[in-house]
Amino acid sequence: MKRRYRLVLDAVMMALAALLYRKNVISLAFHEAAGLALGALFVVHLAFNRKWIAAVSANFRATNGRTKALAVIDALLAVSWLASIVTGILISKKVFALDWGGAWIRAHFFTSAVALILTGVHLAMHRHIFASFFRKRWAVPAIVILTLASLYGVTFLNMGTWLSAPFIPARNFDPRDSADGAQEGRRKGRGHPHGEEPFSLVAVIELAGGVLGVVLLANAGEYAAERLILRRRGKNS
Repeated sequence: MKRRYRLVLDAVMMALAALLYRKNVISLAFHEAAGLALGALFVVHLAFNRKWIAAVSANFRATNGRTKALAVIDALLAVSWLASIVTGILISKKVFALDWGGAWIRAHFFTSAVALILTGVHLAMHRHIFASFFRKRWAVPAIVILTLASLYGVTFLNMGTWLSAPFIPARNFDPRDSADGAQEGRRKGRGHPHGEEPFSLVAVIELAGGVLGVVLLANAGEYAAERLILRRRGKNS
């Protein structure tokens, strides 16, 4: 039963996180409130896994290489999500209305991109949880559909700009372009203030596909790296 609750919590967290990667997909107020809600759920997630965290922390040197790598990835993931939430609070325009802007905006984009990539790596390192899914007869067509959707959607997330945001001069950095990609570009000039565009189901689908694409690419990268390490160890043994 506890495992079922964990899976439900993880699914809710992933869905909520996905909606955060385009701030106007629902509304800016929702974006800020959802970010805070995700932070609260992240604390619950850590509480569910407190025994594993305590055990690995206490015996880090004695654990195997994969567990150490997982612990490091999880620590970086926690730091990146925390940094994304903190910078989000500092640039808030609705919930806290701090609106610090400037370098904090670029830091928010960068940490959010890193958090999403590390989330994909984290999921890849827990793929045993999803192993039963791949044995089902409808798994292959489902994977094909999800892959095609992700390839379509990833074009709407300008992750290159997100990751390079801290190194772009403030005068050359346009949050409109890096935050909302091609969809935002199509909406420019329609008379809606930036961040207050009307809700669009198409935008939600594009966003879901984009986030899924980044996660799948991170999954593939982690899997390829792990296979390569195991192969090299086999040759050297």
